[in-house]
Amino acid sequence: MTEKIKAMAREYEGEIIERRRFFHMNPEISWNEIETTRVIAEELDRLGCENIRIGFGGTQCGVAADITGTSGGSGKTAALRADIDALPLCDEKDVPYKSQRDGVMHACGHDSHTAMLLGAAKILTRMKPDLKGRVRLLFQPAEEHGLKSGARAMINEGALEGADTVFGIHVMSTVPAG
Repeated sequence: MTEKIKAMAREYEGEIIERRRFFHMNPEISWNEIETTRVIAEELDRLGCENIRIGFGGTQCGVAADITGTSGGSGKTAALRADIDALPLCDEKDVPYKSQRDGVMHACGHDSHTAMLLGAAKILTRMKPDLKGRVRLLFQPAEEHGLKSGARAMINEGALEGADTVFGIHVMSTVPAG
């Protein structure tokens, strides 16, 4: 199973990098991740995810969706979480995928986190026949907003209902990809 997942990850690597660069070029500040949310929700719908929910904290920001296994067995629900907001900073890099929004950039890896979770969604939807439970995908808005964070809103509004465990991932620039 591990080799199958690694092979699919390699297959989608270019697409995941392209997605990351798209999100990097189009950053949105906490509680304003409307376009990011739309792009995520459209991709999840295209992949056949279920129970797609858009908008938390009284906004149209953030997405929760499920991938339910079809193996016939009942299992637990594991949630996978990525943060989607950017920071009010200037992107001073000279790269083709530089932020196109003055004074806003992804400086903490949220563009990567979002792209990686979309990559995981693509892999997991292909693996539905092997899944015995459900995977809940959480694209959290406003991670950088402190006390009015998207995590609190998502929890208060039921995004974790039925989840047995939650996993998140964070990039580290000193560790090579892969």
